[in-house]
Amino acid sequence: MWVWMFVSVPFCHAEVPDTFSLLVPDSPVTAKLGSSVVLPCSLSPSFSAVGLEVRWHRPNQFNTPILVLPVPKVQETSLDPQYRDRVSLIGRLEEGNVSLKLENITLSDRGEYVCYVSSGTWFDKGTASLSVNVLGSVPVLSFTETGQGNLNVTCVSDGWSPEPTVTWRDREGREIKHNSNVMYDKDSDDLVSVSSWLLFSPSESEWISCSVSLSDQEKRESRVLPLRSKISNCATQPTILEPTASKPSWRAFIVMLVISLLAFSVLFILFILYKRKGPQKTMATEPADWNKMRLCKEDLRMDTSTCHKALTVKNKGKEVSYFVTGLSSVKEWFVQNNKSEELMFDVLCKEKFRSGCHYWEVIVLDLQKAVPPELSWYVDQRRDGTNGEQYGALPPQIKFLPPQF
Repeated sequence: MWVWMFVSVPFCHAEVPDTFSLLVPDSPVTAKLGSSVVLPCSLSPSFSAVGLEVRWHRPNQFNTPILVLPVPKVQETSLDPQYRDRVSLIGRLEEGNVSLKLENITLSDRGEYVCYVSSGTWFDKGTASLSVNVLGSVPVLSFTETGQGNLNVTCVSDGWSPEPTVTWRDREGREIKHNSNVMYDKDSDDLVSVSSWLLFSPSESEWISCSVSLSDQEKRESRVLPLRSKISNCATQPTILEPTASKPSWRAFIVMLVISLLAFSVLFILFILYKRKGPQKTMATEPADWNKMRLCKEDLRMDTSTCHKALTVKNKGKEVSYFVTGLSSVKEWFVQNNKSEELMFDVLCKEKFRSGCHYWEVIVLDLQKAVPPELSWYVDQRRDGTNGEQYGALPPQIKFLPPQF
């Protein structure tokens, strides 16, 4: 009789060697601002890191690690809060990969990181460096004349990390290395500003370019086209440019001609509209005249000695009212006094003016048709030497805007 027997053997990790080392990159790991990056670190020889102490920390900050395994009981207080929720182990511990992933890169993340692994009887550590690439501003180019037909061209750009490379090129794409200088400077955020200048002759190329770069994919470039007409020595200027320069002149002449015709047409139309709408334009200017008049406001009071019998002056000469009620009474008064019905009831103001600008306001209040339909209120002026029933014309130099009621 055959009996099958099965024996369950638990899975065992590979034996931890007595000694081991850590493999980290020799050159800095680069990352863009705001991106994620992996700092490689692995065991050699390769064996499982499960159960070992794995610690990532900044130099001289062993007790304030970025990440540590196994997780300590006081993790929230011992880990560096600057990296909370931004770091993790991305490698397979069973294969000895203890690489660190860092997310949402900031400028303060630049620098060295220490990878530390301990088995209890042996430990090793390795240092990985992180470089954060920051693309700076577009170069600003300017130039000044130095004499003898040469130009001193300057290229300035700032906000870079790490230190960028400056390259000058001519129109054909050839790099210009002679007579160039570069100077670097850092600001409070440790970002790099670069200034470069080049002694250049316009006879060498029609234009030159300045590119500031961290790599072929991360660069900024600007070009400058020196004005050869400003160079005193222009004997080397190619004559081939003369026909090219003449074409824009003809184009400019045609454009200016079209613009002139359009402007003339618009002015002609406006002139026609002005002729047709002359009175409206005059009325539009009246508010400006009124504004000037308001600066000459006068406080007028009526003279009771000049008041007609049918009128009553009140409120210290500030108000006048018509006291005869009913249309028949008005006609009766005209008959009794043998007066023409065209005669106006009037009252004069105490103030007199001989020249200048004078402005006053009149408020007409018609309470329940107090003034009969045949009567109206008027504001007029009397010349000196006339009585209350005669009104003379103003001199031509005096402007008066009569109100209508």
